Amino acid sequence: MTRHEASKPAPRRANEAFKEAVHAWARRINVRPTQIRVQRMNRKWASCSPKGRVTFSVDLLETDRDFQEYVIVHELLHLRVPNHGRLFRSLLSAYLPDWEKRAASNESRRPVRRSDSHRGVIPL
Repeated sequence: MTRHEASKPAPRRANEAFKEAVHAWARRINVRPTQIRVQRMNRKWASCSPKGRVTFSVDLLETDRDFQEYVIVHELLHLRVPNHGRLFRSLLSAYLPDWEKRAASNESRRPVRRSDSHRGVIPL
């Protein structure tokens, strides 16, 4: 880590490291997202727009690396296959043979809207 990197706040470093992982997977999968964003999301881990923008929940940065990779690969594959059909699942299995295990590891811990967290509301 350089002196410049060490001076950045931890959340910013985590965000940059996450985006680097997204770029690495994009090269591996051979896709080119038009934009990669990390922001607060109410009820999802990530989303992918038809125009190629991939958005990830900031809450994802607090999950384990295996789950992060699953979400990254899942969303990037939507740039090639827009649905969750047989081809999508085959590609997911080709890149992450243990994707089902990875998906299950944090799936029950969905992002919680900050405004709901104090009321005990847990999104489905």
